[in-house]
Amino acid sequence: MARGSWGRGPIDIGGGFTTYMPSFLQPRARMVRLVVIAVAVLALLLTGYYQVEPDGVAVVQRFGKFVRTTDPGPHVKIPFGVETVTKVPVKQTLKMEFRLPHGAARHSHRVRAAQ
Repeated sequence: MARGSWGRGPIDIGGGFTTYMPSFLQPRARMVRLVVIAVAVLALLLTGYYQVEPDGVAVVQRFGKFVRTTDPGPHVKIPFGVETVTKVPVKQTLKMEFRLPHGAARHSHRVRAAQ
């Protein structure tokens, strides 16, 4: 297959001036194809991958309608907004700590019975 001659000949920039495109600016069909494929794969990964944390589950909706729930771990979905994911922390353990103010008594008082 013969290669095209794009960028090899002079470029008329008007006013009788001609110039040549530097060789490092000449597009290479293979390089352009690789860049397009890399951008498409990156877009698929960024919009199609999601991870559910260990303390939760995810609800997957397709066009707003419930489709499935997923357990913790890495998952994929249909990208570009077709499926949306809502992560819900359902196994969260809540903990409360109570502390006495400084100088407060740390023992219980006994009430003496009347004699």
